[in-house]
Amino acid sequence: LGFEGKYYIFDFPEMHKLQKYYLDRSGYSYVNYITDIEDLPHNVDFVVGTWSFSEIPLELRNKLLDHLWKARHWLISYQNKIFGVDNDDYFIEKFKDKDYAIEEIEYMPFDGGNNYLIV
Repeated sequence: LGFEGKYYIFDFPEMHKLQKYYLDRSGYSYVNYITDIEDLPHNVDFVVGTWSFSEIPLELRNKLLDHLWKARHWLISYQNKIFGVDNDDYFIEKFKDKDYAIEEIEYMPFDGGNNYLIV
């Protein structure tokens, strides 16, 4: 897509090994692999989370979202309900002050449904 900035992946060290293996072989050697929230920059442009935000404990989720809150663009896919958490309510409340849209992922009806949150 022509992006020439830096990529950051926040994940477990074990996952970084797999990600690095694949991305290095695909020619993406300019990725920063981060395991500590404090090492993530605050001024990112675009945050992508595919089911990751809805699958982490709320305490870590809140800390991560607060840290990245200044991002201009977001794409989050999530299960509507998982681990006893109503993610529809959570994300609507969290993003209420941003211009967002929620789109149903129709081909993924399990787990009470799945959505994209787009800012």
